[in-house]
Amino acid sequence: MTGSFARIVGAVSVWHVAASMCYYALYVATPYLREGFGASHTEVGIVLGVLSAGYAIALLPVGALMDVHGERRALLVGLAGLSIGTAAIALAPTFAILLPVAFGVGALYATASPGTTRAILVRVPAERRNLGMGIKQVGVTAGSAGSALVLTWFAGTQFGWSGGLLAVAALGIGVTLAFALTYPTVAVGGERSVPSFRGLLRLPAYRLLVVAGIFLGAMGYTTTGYAVLYLTEDVLLAVGLAGVVLAGAQASGSVGRVASGWLADALSGPAWHRTLGILLVQTILAAVLLFWLPIAETTIGVALAFVAAGFFALGLGGIYFSAVGALVPETETGSASAAAQLTLTLGGLVGPPAFGILVDASGYAAGWRLLAFCGVVSAALLIGAYLVAGRQP
Repeated sequence: MTGSFARIVGAVSVWHVAASMCYYALYVATPYLREGFGASHTEVGIVLGVLSAGYAIALLPVGALMDVHGERRALLVGLAGLSIGTAAIALAPTFAILLPVAFGVGALYATASPGTTRAILVRVPAERRNLGMGIKQVGVTAGSAGSALVLTWFAGTQFGWSGGLLAVAALGIGVTLAFALTYPTVAVGGERSVPSFRGLLRLPAYRLLVVAGIFLGAMGYTTTGYAVLYLTEDVLLAVGLAGVVLAGAQASGSVGRVASGWLADALSGPAWHRTLGILLVQTILAAVLLFWLPIAETTIGVALAFVAAGFFALGLGGIYFSAVGALVPETETGSASAAAQLTLTLGGLVGPPAFGILVDASGYAAGWRLLAFCGVVSAALLIGAYLVAGRQP
């Protein structure tokens, strides 16, 4: 990476890692919720759902404001607030207080997807845009993996889970200061009106893509949120080893994000054709692997299944947003990516509670089959988007 490509992609990627560490710290800390607050599987799902609800409610207004005013200031405020919120989670004395704090953290993380996506789609040259998108999306999986490693390590020390959360919060403050010094101040230029979400939804391929996002989000968020619990309770791994497996799945997802972005830039043809086609293949393979996950008979087999599923189920975020950029006008990328992220988040809102209810009622196998079914529905919607994209004005 050289020149402005390196500066923009590097800055937003590091920002995305730190922000995702703050946000996904609560996902990784699900055993802490069980131990510290005596929460049931369903209550854990409610906390994760509240986190996603805050995210969902804030996404559309944040995305629209970024299209009007730019992304720099929102990203600075977002990461600073996320850091403070993560520290507040560590210090929350009761389950009742934890819920509004989780909601606030979710709302602040709403700056992440529209802000970093807008930065890539507007600031990076078109011929390297998909690679840039894949690299910056590694921030999500790398941040989640970082949280898994940090929190599970701290859990085995005298500082416990709360010490790990405070360490993540301190890192977030440091990255906020670095981002303020390195990310360029770029004028948005001209008078801009708030984009019309209704107008975006009139685009048929984009509409099908964002609906598919509900089911893609259910796969990704729920897999991340219940991995450590599944590995410790059903597979009987130690917490530290469970954290390593989750980190491995996230690392595999990071590779998947970069690889899909590189492939989309390398192939020929219209951008929508390349990005939707790659996303469809990843979704189908993710569904197959999630169905296979509870069938694996050995500990090594389960670990390998998680890592393989990570490449596809956790590695499709970059190409998903590249497809968004290929289907909408450049001036509306913040709003379009916010709406697309909203549907991913809606999946995160309903997926974990549904998974938890199934686990409490029938066991983990039923939960993983639900996620595989979500992959099948996503694939059907993506096929529809692919078929109509060529006729979109």
